[in-house]
Amino acid sequence: MRPKAPNPMWAKAPLVHLHFPRLLLSLALGALLLALVTAAYPLFTSAESSHLLRAEIAKPTVTRYGAGVLYQVQMQRLPFRQAPGENPSPEELGRLFADRMWHPLLGPVISSVLGPDVSASPATGANAVAPIRLFAGTDALDHIHAIAESSEPGVWLADLTAHILNVRPGDRIAIRYEGRPPVQLPVAGIYRALVSEPQTGYWQAWESEIHPTCPTYPECPLPTPFALVDEDTLTRSFGELGILSAAYAWQAPLQTDGPLTMDQARSLATFAERFEQDATQQGDLRCCGSSSSGSYSMTVRIASSMPDVIRSVERDMAAIQGPGRVLLAAGILVALIVIAAAGAFALTARSVEASMLFSRGTHPATVAAKSCLEALIPAGLGGCVGLGLAFLLVRTVRAAAPIGASASREALVSAGLATLVSIALLGTVSAVAFLRHSEHHRERFGSFARAPWELALVALAVYAYQRLQTGGAFVEDASLHVRSPSINLLLFPVLSIAGLAMIGVRLVGAGLRSLRDRSGRFASWLYLAIHRLAGGSRMTLLLVTASALCLGIFVQTQTIVRSLETTVDAKAKLFVGSDVQGQMLYETPVPERFPLPITRVTRLQQPGTLAPGGEDFDLLAVDPATLASSAYWNPSLSDVSIQQMAQRLGAPAGEGIPIVLAGAGTTNPSAMDLDGRYVPVEIVARATAFPGVTSLRPLVVVDADRLIEAFAGLPNPLHYSPGSSTEFWVKGDPNKASAALRSLTYQPYLILTADQVRDIPEIAAVIDSFLVLNGLGLLAALLVVLGMLMYLQARQRSQVVSYGLSLRMGMSHSAHRRSLTAELGAMLCCSYAIGLFLALGAALLILPLLDPLATIPPDPLYVLPLGVMGSAFVAVLAASWIGGWLTNRRAGAVRLGEVMRVAD
Repeated sequence: MRPKAPNPMWAKAPLVHLHFPRLLLSLALGALLLALVTAAYPLFTSAESSHLLRAEIAKPTVTRYGAGVLYQVQMQRLPFRQAPGENPSPEELGRLFADRMWHPLLGPVISSVLGPDVSASPATGANAVAPIRLFAGTDALDHIHAIAESSEPGVWLADLTAHILNVRPGDRIAIRYEGRPPVQLPVAGIYRALVSEPQTGYWQAWESEIHPTCPTYPECPLPTPFALVDEDTLTRSFGELGILSAAYAWQAPLQTDGPLTMDQARSLATFAERFEQDATQQGDLRCCGSSSSGSYSMTVRIASSMPDVIRSVERDMAAIQGPGRVLLAAGILVALIVIAAAGAFALTARSVEASMLFSRGTHPATVAAKSCLEALIPAGLGGCVGLGLAFLLVRTVRAAAPIGASASREALVSAGLATLVSIALLGTVSAVAFLRHSEHHRERFGSFARAPWELALVALAVYAYQRLQTGGAFVEDASLHVRSPSINLLLFPVLSIAGLAMIGVRLVGAGLRSLRDRSGRFASWLYLAIHRLAGGSRMTLLLVTASALCLGIFVQTQTIVRSLETTVDAKAKLFVGSDVQGQMLYETPVPERFPLPITRVTRLQQPGTLAPGGEDFDLLAVDPATLASSAYWNPSLSDVSIQQMAQRLGAPAGEGIPIVLAGAGTTNPSAMDLDGRYVPVEIVARATAFPGVTSLRPLVVVDADRLIEAFAGLPNPLHYSPGSSTEFWVKGDPNKASAALRSLTYQPYLILTADQVRDIPEIAAVIDSFLVLNGLGLLAALLVVLGMLMYLQARQRSQVVSYGLSLRMGMSHSAHRRSLTAELGAMLCCSYAIGLFLALGAALLILPLLDPLATIPPDPLYVLPLGVMGSAFVAVLAASWIGGWLTNRRAGAVRLGEVMRVAD
């Protein structure tokens, strides 16, 4: 008996789409998008956490030294011997610590010793005396800024100490301690005092011994400078001077400055915490706090910044992951819609085969199984390419951020599940589309499609907006205490644009049907395009609505992002005053030579009231000669330029002191009550906000010299008023400006940059979320355009007949191409116009809810992305022409003699 031949319907199913390359491409594209979205989320989350880790570790308060493990011991000689027991020696503690630092991310242990205060004087017998602290550390000379040095070994002195002692390299100094005979050491070199240098990781263990603990001098004097020696010199000097008390530190820093993954960081944080626990429970390494035994008392601390770094990154990631999950859901929804549309197109393109199967009574489940089998190759191909693109995309966005192994495994599993879902969805959609051959089911589907779904979307959009108004645009995580964008912030624009776009498309369709009745006098190509559009199916309306949604989301996100970035930049620079602010003592003069534009201002918080009215105000005393060149300014803040304001402030005074009044609305004061003195004023300019503003109170800007003259014979209010703050504002590159301020003879006790103020986690999360939504909208818009082309080509078989007859009746190929271009262009331009109008309206409603610093003017600035809008319109026109040309070319490829045979 001959074996039964396999059923061709099943045997050829896996390879059937190889004969339909366009269908193969569309099905693979849908699977690709789903795999890309699902795989990219864990990869991006892992890379973003690595990026945040690197930024946290790079902070001066952390560095790779602080991110490692520190073991610090303060040993103090007791005046009497205690019994029983004996504390371990420093050498033994260092050896025990090094033996336990076996983690692969930790580098070699570095050790350092800091002695108590001793006095130093020139060996020549001069009367100059300066306090120093002897210090020895692994490679310490590699972490100082040398000013001068000699070829002989010896002690390195800070420039502050060398200046007091009037010594140079090659001289000798005498060191004394508690009446012991002095120890003489040669001066090997002079280095810039550590207190004058920015914080670095190497010196982090001794930070409290280097920089003052309070910002003012002389109320908080500078710590004693270090005198650097090698370990042998330190040991010999301690012995000769009888020093038995010192502080010891051993550090195991990170092995490299390279970025870490969260898996690696958590491993190191766990290691540091476990080490502290073991040291507390075991007796060989003492921890933590103070203990006394034998002849010494010990104060021990173990520190690592890595657990705090992990918590900081987790808080930042919490602000991203919430909206990220919404964006993931949106991306999955878009991908599923594309897959469903591709499945529907696939069955439509093979309508003869579907009709034959229906006439034979084939069950829908059989059609679904056959479609799943046919989708194996395109879905598998799309899933693999989508996984690869996910890695490529994340690597492009976060090139320097490593991806954790767990995230890579999760991405691989997600892409596999996405491929299986794509296959199952294609089978389900094919079965549903197959049921449309039944009149009973077709009527049900028609009733479902005619339902006013847009009203439901509009109602949901109204509800989301109400939640935004009542609950705010941000929600707070109760466990991590971080604010993240509300889900409604992302849902409102999507729902409102989708619902209103459907209504708008229906209205446009009604207008086209009205225009069709009066199109008899139009040119043939325009007549044909209008009739095709007016007689379009529900699929045409759906595609136009989807295009309006995608293009609208693209414009709306660009508007929000541009507006937020501009607003945050303006608020940050207004708060700081310029690009960089250095807070100084009032007596500090402005440097005569400075590489960047600089000005001096003094702020007073609520120094008095305005008259009449008694309204509290803030005062800003400025130097008009340098204000305009150094302060930040935005022309939208006033109709008077800052140059004109500066000139008017410095102009000869009339009856009152010239002032600029900012943020006061219609208030019209004639004087101010300042420290109990009534000072007449004259308003020479107004502004909605002014550099230096820190609250919603009115800000009075005045020439500092004029104000001091008004208080002649009385205490200077700028110097002695409580809460006064004198600042240098510098315009230019923040790094260069900060370095220049630190190089001043009298350094600022605090440097603040606009970049630091601008770094608001929740606003960064909003911008990142909308940028991702922007990418989804752009990608979805591209897919919708491709869907329109597929739709036009799916109608090609019915268009071939009309095309052939139109050519016989005198229509040219170019006229037919213009007709197709006009049809596609009308669909895209209509969707873009609807989406643009709705997007700008949605952005206008959302933006006031996103004020990043509500206490600092101005209100959120509405910035139109004109360049993006124009580029998108050009892209729409280009897509229309290309689509019309491609469709016309395919129609022209059919031989006219075979037109009737080709038609269904």
